[in-house]
Amino acid sequence: REGVNVKGYITWTFLDGFEFGDGFKDRFGLIYVDRATLTRYRKKSSYWIQDFLQRH
Repeated sequence: REGVNVKGYITWTFLDGFEFGDGFKDRFGLIYVDRATLTRYRKKSSYWIQDFLQRH
């Protein structure tokens, strides 16, 4: 809006990850991974990012 030329945007991580100090306690990413089955599910934040990028 103010004339900044943004060519790309990178999210923190695409899939749930872990921080080495915290093991698997914390979850990050746009996709939730069920660790028992390895099934992946889109989080609400992934839909928000998709909508935002499509509108801008």
